[in-house]
Amino acid sequence: KQWYQRRVRGGIAIYLDEKYQFTRIEKFCSCTENFETLFVEITNTEIPQLVGVIYRPPSGNCLAAFNELDAIMKQLPTENVAITGDFNVDLLSPNRFSDEFEQTLYSNNFVPLISLAAHQKPGCHASLIDNILK
Repeated sequence: KQWYQRRVRGGIAIYLDEKYQFTRIEKFCSCTENFETLFVEITNTEIPQLVGVIYRPPSGNCLAAFNELDAIMKQLPTENVAITGDFNVDLLSPNRFSDEFEQTLYSNNFVPLISLAAHQKPGCHASLIDNILK
């Protein structure tokens, strides 16, 4: 991808214990200037689990990222899915972007499981930009 080759990025990963067998689900994996995603299905559990990780770079277009997230969420199964990530949308600071992000989640039957500050440093504003969605 041309855009990806021009940018230096941190990348995303999912670390699984070696006891788990998994398959990367390509149709949910993406890397754009607004959004990076990686999804795997853990297959050797009693009920297969779909696990995703998402990174939304702060330099990307927020609303475009939410549209990409919405398109992926509409295709996901309705059960046994967990998404983690750094969404770079502070759910503790209500604004247009946090409202739009929450609307995207709720309209696709996902709920953020973390409701307290995940980033706290002395002298800095506490924030909630990382979350787990179920």
